[in-house]
Amino acid sequence: MRISSQGNALSDAELEVVEKLLPWSLPEAYRAFLLKHNGGKPIPPMVPIQGVPNNPEARVQVLFGVTRPIESSNLGWNWHTYSADLPQGLLPIARTGTGHIFCLGIAGSFKGSVLFWDTGAEYVGTGLPGLDHFYHVADSFDSFLSSFREEPKE
Repeated sequence: MRISSQGNALSDAELEVVEKLLPWSLPEAYRAFLLKHNGGKPIPPMVPIQGVPNNPEARVQVLFGVTRPIESSNLGWNWHTYSADLPQGLLPIARTGTGHIFCLGIAGSFKGSVLFWDTGAEYVGTGLPGLDHFYHVADSFDSFLSSFREEPKE
C-alpha cells in the first residue's frame, strides 16, 4: 500500500499539540504513520470489514493527518467533531467518501484495534458489546494498513 496526497512534513512538536487535545497518548505505530505521511489517500483504497450487512468492504477516501489543507481531513477536527458521539477510547482516523468513519482503539477493551463506524446504520447487533454500528476491521493499526486492496472490477 502507498499513500498519495500526503500532508506536509510533520514535526514532533506539531503532533504533540494535537496529542494534548486527546485524553490518551497515540499508539507508536499510528504516531509513526502521522510523522511519515501526515495522512493522505491510500492506494489501493479498499478495506475488508467483518460483519457489515451487504457491504463487506469500504473505500477509504482519506486517512486523517494533522496539518492537512482540508480541515475535515485533520485528526484534531475529527476528534472535536465526533468525540461526544464515540464510545470512550475510540479515535477517528479515516473516513469513506460516504461519511463512515474508521476508529482506532486507544483505550479500553478495543485498545489497538481498528473499527468501522457505520454512521448511517439503522440496525443494531454488530456483535461488539455496547458498540452498535461498529464493526471490527483489524487487530492493529499496522494490520489495518496491510489489509488495503484493489477495488473489485465490474
